[in-house]
Amino acid sequence: MKRLFLFRHAKAVQANKDTPADAERPLTKSGRVDAARIGRAMREQGYNPDRILCSPSVRTTTTVCSEFPVSCCRPCASIIGW
Repeated sequence: MKRLFLFRHAKAVQANKDTPADAERPLTKSGRVDAARIGRAMREQGYNPDRILCSPSVRTTTTVCSEFPVSCCRPCASIIGW
């Protein structure tokens, strides 16, 4: 059975004058920890994505890579930006 999971990025740093573009905001330390924790739990349950659709922002791509490292995804998994 196919499943669809929708995720929001993990906790990102607040926008400020030192962050020139919203898309460049990185995850906080706790955001990186939380993203890795969710990914580990999903892998332990056997959820390995065939396809990931992800915005190109730093915080979303970091979240995806923390949750589903390439080595943990099946060979046909791909990350597609828009």
